[in-house]
Amino acid sequence: MLEYARSYPADRILAVFRANAGLDTRGARPPGGWETADGDSGVANRARGDGATFLDVLWERAPFTSSGQFVAAVRALAESWLAEGVFSRAERDRVIEAAVGAEMRR
Repeated sequence: MLEYARSYPADRILAVFRANAGLDTRGARPPGGWETADGDSGVANRARGDGATFLDVLWERAPFTSSGQFVAAVRALAESWLAEGVFSRAERDRVIEAAVGAEMRR
């Protein structure tokens, strides 16, 4: 595992950070998954002004004991990010839709 991590291109690891900071990504593709706009919601896991990402803030509210509690937390957070100008209405809606469609396991 350590060998793989050492061989992973630093520019790819830093691509999302650089894009969030308004810096040149040097043409690097982000790693994928939640870190890019190809996750389930199609909304990138951007950071707000204090450096915290949507998922950072969401997971601070965990654990979620039910799907309903998870969706409520996502909805509340997405609404606040819309109010702060971090999300557009379309992004808010896609994030909430993805949460509603998520398969939560107990």
